[in-house]
Amino acid sequence: MATSARTDALDVMVELLRELDRDPGAGGPDFYDRLCTALCNLAGMERAGLLLYDEARQLVVPVGSHRIEPTLLKNIYGTLEETPIAQVALSEDRVVEVTGDLGRWIPERYASFTGVETLTCTPVSAGGRWLGVIFADRGGGRFQISDAERHAMWTLGKTAALAASVRIATNQQGR
Repeated sequence: MATSARTDALDVMVELLRELDRDPGAGGPDFYDRLCTALCNLAGMERAGLLLYDEARQLVVPVGSHRIEPTLLKNIYGTLEETPIAQVALSEDRVVEVTGDLGRWIPERYASFTGVETLTCTPVSAGGRWLGVIFADRGGGRFQISDAERHAMWTLGKTAALAASVRIATNQQGR
């Protein structure tokens, strides 16, 4: 991987974590939107959506995005059982990319989303806890991600997991 790509990813991660350090409650929607934007910029993606597990509803729900229509995002939900791409990403702790027949990998209700042919799924996990995933694409067509892009995406998934863990711990402490 090129040193500049690693440096760019590290710089972005440090800046995102600096925000959490200044304000532990900053791990909200604006933070997650910025994280999705960073993922798109570092990995050459067009759109990204970050979904986290909502314990009360027992579903993953969107908490942040970049270039995804807000009305569409509002209606996205799912379970791990109906999303094999997320199962693989989380169980193997790696960024997964799939091309063609997306109905095998994501809920059928989203498989034909605006002609997407290739989709990536980044695990959001830390300390053995599966917290969610980040889905991203390059605007519809087929593509392959490089090792540098894969590493940047994985690193940002860990950053999202750290933010989500801080938020969970803060909420538990408040109770």
